[in-house]
Amino acid sequence: MNNSNFKFFLLTILLGFFTSGISVRAQDSVNVCTQTLNDAQDAYDAGKLSGIPAMLEGCLKDGFTRAEKLSALRVLILTYLFQDEDELAEQTLLALLKEDPEYKVNEALDPAEFIYLYNTYRTLPVVSIGLIGGVNQSRMHLSQEFSTDNINNSEVKYSPGMGYQFGVIADILLYKNFQINTAILFSGKKYQMDSEKLFSYTNLNLIENQTWMHLPVTLKYNFGKKKLVPFIQAGMSLDLFLASSGNIKRTSIENDNDASGPSVQMSSLRNKLNYSAVFGAGARYKIGYGYAILDVRYNLGLRNIVNVKNRYSNNELVYYYGYIDSDSKLHNIMISVGYLKSLYKPKKIKVKNA
Repeated sequence: MNNSNFKFFLLTILLGFFTSGISVRAQDSVNVCTQTLNDAQDAYDAGKLSGIPAMLEGCLKDGFTRAEKLSALRVLILTYLFQDEDELAEQTLLALLKEDPEYKVNEALDPAEFIYLYNTYRTLPVVSIGLIGGVNQSRMHLSQEFSTDNINNSEVKYSPGMGYQFGVIADILLYKNFQINTAILFSGKKYQMDSEKLFSYTNLNLIENQTWMHLPVTLKYNFGKKKLVPFIQAGMSLDLFLASSGNIKRTSIENDNDASGPSVQMSSLRNKLNYSAVFGAGARYKIGYGYAILDVRYNLGLRNIVNVKNRYSNNELVYYYGYIDSDSKLHNIMISVGYLKSLYKPKKIKVKNA
């Protein structure tokens, strides 16, 4: 064996001993801390409370597994409670809730003092935030008809179209099962308009694609606190119109005087600021420190989306196709799925005396 190979062999042996030693010491540390937790529990059961904080101090800093740390903090809280060290008990409870924000007391096994202390703290998430997305269906509801022809001579029909939405959503704790739900949503909406027998000889077909931003705020009520939680909600939404274009086609009934062309920009024909009432329901399913959500909501348009000042401003639509906007409100149903991450901030609350 030459000199370089010998040095490499020696280095490998030393490295193996070194890493093995670290592993053994780490394992020993785990075993020691496990025994320390057992000793602390035995001391608590025997009423020997004074030495427990010092006994657990080292392993609480580094040595316990997560489950052991939670058990050790519980023993420490109980120790402080029975020593009338209320301030230290509260500080330790906050440490426990920081380690596990969803820690739950055991009503059957935990002492009443521990349960009482736990109930004096807010343990629900203050806010849950996440992403959501899905599909929607839009329906135009005619409120007043306008036409280039006598409105009694033609028949106007609106058909729903499918679109999409996505964005950021948040649930903010209000009180117990009540939350404020808000979001920033971007959506693409579509509907179809058919006008038959215009001037008695032509039919019009318009498919309009719109882009919106929605800022809804609703009051949300959750039914219970189980893994699967249904909810209902209601509120308002500020709806900002961003852009739209229409694909329009004129088909003659009796001759070949048809007309079609590239999409027509219709943004100037729409009101930029709109609003709607929101009604909804859904369910959430607990996953980790958050939940998956199914959100179904109906947006009831409350304002005419047509800019009446610009109704006749698009010469191509008016004179080439014979189309004029009728006053209409846009209603929309949204079906979305998503995931929200819960954020916790335990806080002391007042407890009403019985």
